[in-house]
Amino acid sequence: MDQDGERHHTAETWEYDQLTAQPETLYGADDLTHLEGLDAVRKRPGMYIGSTDSRGVGHLVNEILDNSTDEGVAGHARKVEVTLHADGSVQVDDDGRGIPTDVHAKSGISGVELVLTRLHAGGKFGGSGYKTSGGLHGVGASAVNALSRRFDVTVRRGGKVHAMSFRHGVPGIFDGDGPDAPFTAGPGLQIVGAMKRGQRTGTSIRYWHDARYFETGAALDVDAVRMKLRNTAFLVPGVDYRLRDETGEQPAEERFHFPNGLTDMVEFLAPAGDRPVSGTLLVTGEGTYRENAADANGVMQSNVQRRAEVEVAFRWGTGYERTVECFTNTIRNAHGGTHRKGFERALARTLADAVRNTRGLLKAKEEPPTLDDVLEGMTAVVHVRIPEPQFTSQTKDELSTAGITKVMQSVIEQHVKAWLEDRRTKAEARTVLQKIVDAARVRLTQKQQKDAARRKTALEGASMPAKLVDCRATGVDRSELFIVEGDSALGCFTGDTMVALASGQSRSFADLTADWARGVTHFGYTTNKAGRVVIAPLVEPRLTKRDAPLVRVTLDSGESIRCTPDHLFRLRDGSYRRADALGPGDSLMPLYRSLSSKAEGHKLQGYERVWMNDREEWVYTHYLADAWNLRNGRDNAANGNVRHHIDINKRNNDPRDLRRMTWADHSALHAAMMGEHVHAGWREWFDNGGREFRSAMLTAQWQDLAFREACLARLFALNESPAFRARFDKGFQDWYHALSDDEKRAYAERMRERQEEYWSHPEHRADAAERARQYFADPTRREEWRQRSVRQWENHDLRAWRSRKTVEQFADPAERERQRNAVLAWHQDNPEFGERHARRMKQRMTDPGTGQLAKVQSGRARYVATVPRAQRVGRQTNGRRLAALRRLAPLLSLADADMAVAYEAERMRSARTGLRFDRLLALYDGDHGRLREAASLVNHKVASVEFLSETADVYDLTVDGHHNFALEAGVFVHNSARVARTAEYQALLPIRGKILNVQKANLQQVLDNAECAAIVQVLGAGSGRTFDLSALRYGRVLIMADADVDGAHIRTLLITLFARYMRPLIEAGRLFAAMPPLHKITTKGRNPQTIYTYTQAEMEATVRKLEKAGKQIVTPIPRFKGLGEMDADELWETTMNPATRAVRRITLDDVDAAERILELLMGEKVEPRRNWLIDSSDRVDREAIDA
Repeated sequence: MDQDGERHHTAETWEYDQLTAQPETLYGADDLTHLEGLDAVRKRPGMYIGSTDSRGVGHLVNEILDNSTDEGVAGHARKVEVTLHADGSVQVDDDGRGIPTDVHAKSGISGVELVLTRLHAGGKFGGSGYKTSGGLHGVGASAVNALSRRFDVTVRRGGKVHAMSFRHGVPGIFDGDGPDAPFTAGPGLQIVGAMKRGQRTGTSIRYWHDARYFETGAALDVDAVRMKLRNTAFLVPGVDYRLRDETGEQPAEERFHFPNGLTDMVEFLAPAGDRPVSGTLLVTGEGTYRENAADANGVMQSNVQRRAEVEVAFRWGTGYERTVECFTNTIRNAHGGTHRKGFERALARTLADAVRNTRGLLKAKEEPPTLDDVLEGMTAVVHVRIPEPQFTSQTKDELSTAGITKVMQSVIEQHVKAWLEDRRTKAEARTVLQKIVDAARVRLTQKQQKDAARRKTALEGASMPAKLVDCRATGVDRSELFIVEGDSALGCFTGDTMVALASGQSRSFADLTADWARGVTHFGYTTNKAGRVVIAPLVEPRLTKRDAPLVRVTLDSGESIRCTPDHLFRLRDGSYRRADALGPGDSLMPLYRSLSSKAEGHKLQGYERVWMNDREEWVYTHYLADAWNLRNGRDNAANGNVRHHIDINKRNNDPRDLRRMTWADHSALHAAMMGEHVHAGWREWFDNGGREFRSAMLTAQWQDLAFREACLARLFALNESPAFRARFDKGFQDWYHALSDDEKRAYAERMRERQEEYWSHPEHRADAAERARQYFADPTRREEWRQRSVRQWENHDLRAWRSRKTVEQFADPAERERQRNAVLAWHQDNPEFGERHARRMKQRMTDPGTGQLAKVQSGRARYVATVPRAQRVGRQTNGRRLAALRRLAPLLSLADADMAVAYEAERMRSARTGLRFDRLLALYDGDHGRLREAASLVNHKVASVEFLSETADVYDLTVDGHHNFALEAGVFVHNSARVARTAEYQALLPIRGKILNVQKANLQQVLDNAECAAIVQVLGAGSGRTFDLSALRYGRVLIMADADVDGAHIRTLLITLFARYMRPLIEAGRLFAAMPPLHKITTKGRNPQTIYTYTQAEMEATVRKLEKAGKQIVTPIPRFKGLGEMDADELWETTMNPATRAVRRITLDDVDAAERILELLMGEKVEPRRNWLIDSSDRVDREAIDA
């Protein structure tokens, strides 16, 4: 404001002025509305009865009926009768205890008036009146009263008959019948008479609903009332329900009483004409759960224990429809809820496990059944009784009490497993399981048909199939097309997916592919069969498929991975599972990395470490890179035991950046790298100020390992000088002899302490060991010291003294642990020794001449005979340890004591035979820290798998030998086998398994088949009469299938396809069949020889020939079950390299043979096939079948 009191507008005050300039829009307390009593119900009826249409009118009946049913459930009522009067009123009578008629202390009114005029009032809140009840909101009867023109209540209780009437919720007296009779507001409950002898107590309510609060035309649905009574009678078999309908021309009365309860209900709900596959299973049980709830004073209490009663009945029929009705305290839950979720989850999991574990149900590679398969043809009723149930709304359509899910799961799993194992019902259970498997197969077939129809496109003018891996050559002279059995090797990841590299970086698949094209190879992480992490080169990153369908796999860490549905992820147990078959909670093989810290007791600072999943310990990554160098001859252990990073980047663990050095060479190298900086510093020591500055600087520098190593290198160099050594020795001797006896003892003690501290460092001991190895490299020195040692240990007193000292030392657990760690460290530094030892042991075990196998077998027999079974079982904990750690992982946020209690509770709930917490802790020597670390690093889990509508180009790479690699997201995935082809002129078309048998198909069926259509499309020459050989895109077509029965079948089907629809290709001699070998024979020695054989007889003859020539053969001789078992080099050499491969040109004679065998084995005529099987029975190799 200015001095005259005028206000000047600014940008900040304008809005305020505009608002305050309108006094007529002021909003004050007088504008607030307070709805008292039942006014809230009349103002918003839909909030209390769900809707204002005919369903809301029916809900009024349900509210009154539920109160009578609660009396029956509690055992106080035996009969409930509903009357639909001709004037539109509804009357509900029961013979329960009757609503309390005495005066309520706090309100000063009778119990009847309290229940019918006050919201949230009733006998179901304190916990003493009803154990379970459906009407716990306390608004049911009072809401009906609020929405009624007239409401009459009669109570028979305490030998008297009480009556009371209401109009729009106001108590009073009607002078006459009907809602239009004169009404006088007046006192409350009146005594109108005495009960007759033998008359039962109870309550009778009659009301006329007010149409003003409902939509026009809303009326009571008699069928809905009938269904409500019938359902309730099923659920409460001890109560007799009756319905009297006076709305028609003639009064009609129905009775609902079902002594068998839910069993009768299932039979009633089953679709007409649906023949039962199983009898009706009736499951009853109870359990406890915890939830937050208010006490009698309305104060919220946490973890209140509740008891739930479960009753479920279900059966399977021959039909396809499913019917699952859910109830809570007899209230129907149209939308199900947590009890239905628990029932379906338990049933699906238990029966899916049973299907997997029952021999003969699932075929190889068939997917397990899903929930939809389990529920097909099922009729089920799920009923729970719980105190104070929680619903999503007053209409109670859906139960939301969370704890009931686990109770339901536990009860269902227990009873269904018992039903599956009971010998009396085993045949019935087998029938049900077979039905579920059949439903799964039908579902998958329908899905495949839909997918095929969705993917189907016209062949003419269409682009090439996405799975074609084409060659670069455009002419047909040199180009070849390989039709390969199996296309599972082409599923992969999007180009932006990051791969973890040993260099400390990560790169996308697209970048890796570009690097490979430029001749750059990266190293990554892979795991062996035991789950141990190793380093290996990432070979041939490549684009594998264009516009591929995708799924998104999200991990518990929040990382998400986009890949094709068929790509394989490695599970924590070492097996693999397709991406689209993963589910929440699936445990994946993890890659955990961290940086070492001296603050945590490590000897190195800032070096990367990898968690070994098999041994549960951290290992430096540069040790793994060094191991790769040793295995592949890039380095030698004799070069030293110090692993040097060439680029001085200690986080770059690419094997090419590491080399072994002796400690002295390593120190000298670092000293030389410091260069003139070291030598120039000496001049400053001649100046006093310079000395102080340099002293402070050196104190800081001495913390640097490289600086200390440089100084030590200079000292060692001086030590090599004879003149310096002589001068140093003389000076020390003069100094020592000048000391007193006490000073000498003090000096000896200091030296002992320093020696002890020095030798406590592993690198010092390793350095001394290396010097000793170099010293004893001379054979004459070894022999000299051996003889000296022999003479020394001939002294009996010395041997006795050493024996006593050994016993004393190993009595100390710390000494035993030190010795153990020293041996482990040595083996870790010398991995080639372990590999060599393993090969020798394997050879000894397999050689009958050594008798080693017999010793092991006899030792095992003695072990079983002498060691108690309980003790043997106690030792076999490794297989169960991983499961225990996974169970413990979610509980790590708790304190140690609470964690143990929670673990035991979870174990008793989900795995009673799992490791107890005390036994699990004992495996880690009672160290909670080690146990927590192991549990936190045990795995990664799948959070979700989502099918995406988008498509993308996808990539993959190869890790030879291990065939898996780590993504930056921290999980291991399978790789696709490296395509052993020459991309210049060799193209690849994978096909999925056995194609269509064209012997029984017409041309349209052939073109509709995805695999046949892909072959016709890729060749580009048409089919049938329109086939044009001159338009063929490739010079040769080669069929490449496994060397087994399935491979022969696929080869025969393909030959028949070409003969029927592309015969000129065969006549021109341009169709070939690759001849993959069956066996690989390798000889031992410095110059091993590899020989491939193609039949069992050829293999045996080759072995005899080599043995006769004095050659030793590597055993066992591997047999290739398929092309996928070959490495890329083997596949190239045997089947794809034109210079060395074995192929066979397909001729018309082969066509005739193929057609004859197909007609014989797969044709319509049974008699020739039976005769051929009988005539060929003597050619069956029974031993091969057994194997």
